[in-house]
Amino acid sequence: MQHHRPCCSSVFALATGLVAILVLSSSVSAQVGCTTAAAPACSSTDCPDGFRCVSGAGVGCACIPDALSCVAAGAPVCDGECPPGQVCQDAGGACGCVTPATGCSAATAPTCAPDDCPSGFRCEDIGGAACGCVPDVVGCTLAAAPMCNGECPAGLVCNDIGGVCACASIPTGCATASAPQCAADDCPLGTTCTDLGIGACACVVDLPTGCLQAAAPACAVDDCPQGTSCTAVGDLCTCLVDEPLSCGLAEAPACSADCPTGTVCTELLGLGVCACVPDEGESPDCTTLPRNDCKQVDRPRHTRLRVIDDGVDAFDSLEWEWFDGAPTTQIEFGDPISAVTNYTVCVYDTIMDTPQLSMTMKAPGGGRCRYGPCWTQRRASMRYKDSARTPDGIFRLRLRPEESGRTSIALGASRGNLSMPDENGMPWPFAQENAVIVQLINDAGDCWGSQYSGPSQLSTPWIFRDKGD
Repeated sequence: MQHHRPCCSSVFALATGLVAILVLSSSVSAQVGCTTAAAPACSSTDCPDGFRCVSGAGVGCACIPDALSCVAAGAPVCDGECPPGQVCQDAGGACGCVTPATGCSAATAPTCAPDDCPSGFRCEDIGGAACGCVPDVVGCTLAAAPMCNGECPAGLVCNDIGGVCACASIPTGCATASAPQCAADDCPLGTTCTDLGIGACACVVDLPTGCLQAAAPACAVDDCPQGTSCTAVGDLCTCLVDEPLSCGLAEAPACSADCPTGTVCTELLGLGVCACVPDEGESPDCTTLPRNDCKQVDRPRHTRLRVIDDGVDAFDSLEWEWFDGAPTTQIEFGDPISAVTNYTVCVYDTIMDTPQLSMTMKAPGGGRCRYGPCWTQRRASMRYKDSARTPDGIFRLRLRPEESGRTSIALGASRGNLSMPDENGMPWPFAQENAVIVQLINDAGDCWGSQYSGPSQLSTPWIFRDKGD
């Protein structure tokens, strides 16, 4: 892919813009653990997507944009990180984050119609009759309070916060709903989120039973449906779902109460309360040897792999891109949004012509992440975002099915949860004594993969980069 190369003045403008972003980020991230971490360690990992916790002179620890590591990189290597959808490039002896050319950049303002911007970006009028890919969050931060009608990433809503518009998470779940409305609709089948009359909401069985006529506080009638109990609520008895109520009363962050089958008692991040949420399920295990039935890309050079391991977990990362792939239907990719389908990425290194499993990364279906559901649907693409990078370091995964043969997969993983080859007893850098193989599998038995035969484009003690063959 060809990229625009900015001139030196553009890089200076970019650096100036990043200073402004840093000022904004300090107010946005004021409530995360990073600001209370002890410099210079700054080991907190709860910064928003696209930010990292670092120490600054005289200011302790703070969440700053990933792009700053690119600006600080030394040209012509330019191996620093950038926000999702951008790449670190050498521009006249200085490094800067550049958004790859898209149909959006060629559009004419104010229409800016193409929607081919990277995940987390949208095509917007940037002045001068030009269009560009800008982060979704910009639409909210530029909105005027108290209206705050700007756009936010999936799972967030644009709210008036002290006279300034900002993207904030939306609390959900019956256990955290506000009485007497109790408007949440995530109770188990056959139950409804109901006001208990004590200023709290809980999932209550829809159908009337003998329990309703029982005498409180004994409530001895046992004709409540399975999984519920006749329970005293004030002077009345009613059938309450056992586990969601006990989970809602559990103490965060332990949340050790039981939940119904298919759900798990989990702390709703940022709220300090527990709730039963859909279980993330089990991702499939990698096979000992790579599979030989995976779908491949039509043009191998359209798949790329980059792995960084410099000995510091906070800077470990892996990026895998798989474009113009074999025809794939939505059914073949599966349904991770409803927790029906789970995924695993398997990386194999070839040693003396024998492939061996080197890295494993899992992306469970369903689940709730920091700012809402981990999986969301955006037009034809299914997108996974997890700023906590659990369980194995993946923070983004995009699956775009195309029956015409332009299927695409984009994966990003980083930081301490990412288990690097040398931590798994495998060579680093990759031996690549024939090829490195990457495969994405789901628990329905489908597979997508690519192969990177030696010699690689770049292989050093801290970075590996190659294109498919």
